[in-house]
Amino acid sequence: MYGKIDARLTKEEHNPIPKGIEAMKKTRIFRTLTVLLALLMCISAFVGCANAPDEQPDDGQTPATQPDVPMLTLVDNGATEFVIMRSDLAKTSYATMSLELQKAIETISGAKPELQTDYETKDQDNTAAFEILIGESNRPETTEAKATLTGEHDYLVRIAGHKVIIVGNSDQAVETAIYRFLDEVCDYRSAEDFTAAATITIKESEYRGAWIDPDIIPDDGKPDVLYGLSQDQVDEFFGDILDGLFTGKTTETITQTGIGSAFKFHFPDIVYVDGQYMAYYITYKTDSGKGGVGLAISKDGKEWKDEGCVIQPDEDWDCNGAYFAGVWVDTDGTFYCAYECKGGEDTEYGTLENVALASSSDGYNWDKEGVIIYADHESWWQKANVGTPDLYKEGDTWYVFFHGFDFTDCRLGVAYGEDLHDLTIVQEPIIDTEDDTLWSGTIGRRDVIYCDGYYYMVYEISTDQAEGGYNGAQWTHMFARSRDLIEWEITDGPLLTQKSTGMGYDGPCWMVVGKRLYVYMRQSNNTTAVELTLAK
Repeated sequence: MYGKIDARLTKEEHNPIPKGIEAMKKTRIFRTLTVLLALLMCISAFVGCANAPDEQPDDGQTPATQPDVPMLTLVDNGATEFVIMRSDLAKTSYATMSLELQKAIETISGAKPELQTDYETKDQDNTAAFEILIGESNRPETTEAKATLTGEHDYLVRIAGHKVIIVGNSDQAVETAIYRFLDEVCDYRSAEDFTAAATITIKESEYRGAWIDPDIIPDDGKPDVLYGLSQDQVDEFFGDILDGLFTGKTTETITQTGIGSAFKFHFPDIVYVDGQYMAYYITYKTDSGKGGVGLAISKDGKEWKDEGCVIQPDEDWDCNGAYFAGVWVDTDGTFYCAYECKGGEDTEYGTLENVALASSSDGYNWDKEGVIIYADHESWWQKANVGTPDLYKEGDTWYVFFHGFDFTDCRLGVAYGEDLHDLTIVQEPIIDTEDDTLWSGTIGRRDVIYCDGYYYMVYEISTDQAEGGYNGAQWTHMFARSRDLIEWEITDGPLLTQKSTGMGYDGPCWMVVGKRLYVYMRQSNNTTAVELTLAK
């Protein structure tokens, strides 16, 4: 429930195809044993009743179809009579599903079933037609099959006469049914993972199952550590993906753009409390027009509602800016926010940035507690300012990550201690810039999570300042990991790069929705979601 870290998912929930494969293996074994048992009983009955030839054995079972006898031939020696049929009124996604099924069958066997809609043959007697029916259609076989489904996301693959009926109570269910059909009947999982076969036969009369929403994760009864997930779930679902950042096996894919564009939602730091995402971002809709901390909330991590400014720039130490929030919710429910603060010219704090702290009992109403990290103007790497803080707590020890700026480069530093008002600052940068790289100018805004023995950090990077300062640099983000939060191993470089210079792909934070791991990054002063997945 609390903290920035939140949990691990149950393995069974969203991979219905592998789960189905296991289920079908068990079903086939059971059916085979049932058939053998029935045959043995029949033989015993026959021997025992040799003197009564007119009596028939009654074992109470209907004879089963032999597993080795094909029920229906889909492709015969590279040729097929089947067409792939969808409703003329179906969504565009059903045309896509039909095309994917056609391509898969052609890849496996060389046969290419024709694609049709049910309107083309609606006035004909199609009883004997060889058809793969996708989703709802005007065929009575489809109606009869779908009537047997009760759950919201139930699906059914059924053989009826010359027809393969693939139906579901949701679009996701139909898609899952197609994948299961391809996997179990056609031995096809992708264009790189399949078994070529000139002949494809269907030996089972039905396949049933249900699509499991990957964003709905059952509670495993263990403490939440990351966005509603337990540590076991975090390790299980994200361990390989995060490790893949360092082995070249993980990719980043942009999945949603323009998040929160109506209120310029960017540079968020997100916590998850009582089933709700709470994102703290930079806003200029403040009483003074200076930067402050805004709050947006979401139930699903996709649609966000702006709650306005919750930390105003109104103290001596932050009157020219209170922004770049790093938020943590402690186990007692207290919210802590470290933020970059810029004071007034005529105050003791001056106009060079420091790091301040605020706390709250509800995440909406905050009490400011003053500056907790001052820039060390005598230090070689933070003589200009410090800022963009991020909070992390391990046991009783707080870690405050922050950038140090020397007027030329930004580098990453850390301070730690059991009291946020009494921190020890590590004297040297823990991640430094490197000449002739995409991170030669900045190691900046960052976020940290823990998974499977490592702390993983996503952080922004840039090349050296150019004409126009950092606006002329090239920005993006990359990753690092650590065993102790002090010594860090970095990846070889970023996975995503912009085609042009200018700020963007920066200001990253971790985000989890169900079993999906994302990086939220800035793009055009709003947020873009980037999903991390293992390369296929």
